[in-house]
Amino acid sequence: MKWPHENMGKFEVTLNHPLHITDDIFAIKEHGKRVLLEMVDTHPKLILAYSGGVDSVTSDHERATKFANSLNFNPRIYEYNINKNWDDIEEFILDMQLSGVGCVNSSCQYLLCMKQDGVVIQHRGPGRYTGLSFDNENLIFSNNWCAWDVIDNIINFDTWDKEIYSSSITPFRLTSRPINTQPYGFGGSDMDERTLVRIQKYLHKFILYFQCYPEMTEIFGKFVTIDWGIWTRHFADTHKRIQKFRRAADQGPDNFAYVKLPNGDKFTKKDLVNYGEYFDVS
Repeated sequence: MKWPHENMGKFEVTLNHPLHITDDIFAIKEHGKRVLLEMVDTHPKLILAYSGGVDSVTSDHERATKFANSLNFNPRIYEYNINKNWDDIEEFILDMQLSGVGCVNSSCQYLLCMKQDGVVIQHRGPGRYTGLSFDNENLIFSNNWCAWDVIDNIINFDTWDKEIYSSSITPFRLTSRPINTQPYGFGGSDMDERTLVRIQKYLHKFILYFQCYPEMTEIFGKFVTIDWGIWTRHFADTHKRIQKFRRAADQGPDNFAYVKLPNGDKFTKKDLVNYGEYFDVS
């Protein structure tokens, strides 16, 4: 299968509200509560969604449910059968012109959200394939995983306004170095390279959230607990079709654009309004 590169959507993103660096570790908690209250005032029925991913179904679900119960919250479980809905998944990805790593997984979540009878709060935090993120010096906007401004019953927590987004732009996030995995021969170890990459990707958010909500360490970590061999044997025909499409989609072009200022220039780290208070600009 050849992914239809010529059909990939082209888009532009202009930043109309200034962003800034935050060194207050509790800012994300303060603005997070404010954002949720504003969402409640704006939408008549809200759904706070949670997904542990398709590779951590049973154990992750049990752990997350136990944690929610400890907060006096009883989550409603909604099952989405990928095999039965695969025609819809393929059609959605092609219609929305999504491609690149992760677009299949996230499309399943989008279609699940679209079946809900309320407005779903999603959490597409800053990351290379999950919306807004810094790529070296520039701010980029990726829609590999995001059918932005298309689905009318989904709202995003992290990009609700400039304050909540800026609350995760910390000095640590802007200056931390990549984990050096070069000296290690991964394979069969308890913490493999993929795990380290995932930790590195979200470490700046872990640092903030664990200080604001230390009880969340109880559900820290993502562990692969599903036996893919069982699924493959039970759904052999569907499995081949899904894997073929998924490989083509994941290998498709990363669909992103550089965020621009109103004057058309690319937004860089130095355009953060208080950048000079933290870094040498001479």
